[in-house]
Amino acid sequence: MPEHETFVFDHSGGPVVEGGVAYESAADAELYHVTLVTSREGMDRFNGSLFAESGGLRRYLPEDVRPFLNGTDFDEASLVVVEAYPRSSSPDYRVERVVREGDTVTLRINDSSRGGTDDITVETLLVRVSHDGRGPPTRAVVGTEDGVLLDSEDGVVRRD
Repeated sequence: MPEHETFVFDHSGGPVVEGGVAYESAADAELYHVTLVTSREGMDRFNGSLFAESGGLRRYLPEDVRPFLNGTDFDEASLVVVEAYPRSSSPDYRVERVVREGDTVTLRINDSSRGGTDDITVETLLVRVSHDGRGPPTRAVVGTEDGVLLDSEDGVVRRD
């Protein structure tokens, strides 16, 4: 099992990573998105810039996540980014298992935040997964405790 570290946060803005989940597009469905970031150049896909919103400025990528992102040595590890809109304000994603088979990294996650309030937030789980000397993966597959199977090749997945 590859070593891994996690960082979890929620937000009520646009997608944290390019092509990801924005709460504005969720309506009454659950939305999920998984992607891989395998290089320092790929960090440009994270939404850390300022956006005008309601007369003010807002960061979709919180400041406290920056040390985690910047601490990633892409020669040794890659990032799996999981965005989820399950209508809960208490993100509590846990990685239960990480397996690397060939070029695919597979994660099993558990979300115990369903007991939180029904706020409109997007929960983001960042998982730094070691390469174990094999180089970066090209695909990530994530399974949830609810039986949702997410693939980095699928883009945003909608469950009505």
